[in-house]
Amino acid sequence: MRSVRKLFYRIVGIIVVPTILLVCFILYSHFSGKTLKWPWAVESENDFLPNAKIYSAKVYDSTGEEYLGERGYIKVGPTELASLTPTQYYNYYNTVLKNTDYLWFTFVCPDGTGLYIPNVEDGGACYCTIDSMGRVVHPKGFIIVEGETCYYAENNN
Repeated sequence: MRSVRKLFYRIVGIIVVPTILLVCFILYSHFSGKTLKWPWAVESENDFLPNAKIYSAKVYDSTGEEYLGERGYIKVGPTELASLTPTQYYNYYNTVLKNTDYLWFTFVCPDGTGLYIPNVEDGGACYCTIDSMGRVVHPKGFIIVEGETCYYAENNN
């Protein structure tokens, strides 16, 4: 019983808390009446996502003993990420990520930035500095998926 409770708290800490924070920010951004802008290119012919190789890594608890699941990631260059359009992101999320079992998914750039998607079921993401596990260190902005539309909101903190 104690190990089940421990596992529950670890899962809450790793997945649920960041997801709740992201959802709260999305709701705040949506109802604040601000116009949200996508900071990257509006149109691009360079769609690198269909050919991107998906990697996966096992996720363990903080002690390294208990297996929690897998995270997914792709490796992208900063110029590729900068050329990503809302349509390309939504199509990749909808066709590739939406129905996966990853605990989280990351677009990893070699400069230490990337997109962190804490809950692959809703598609919301954080453009941020990421750690070695592909999680948020310093958020720079947020991608919000509503229906079939993507928005971007800068982090003002």
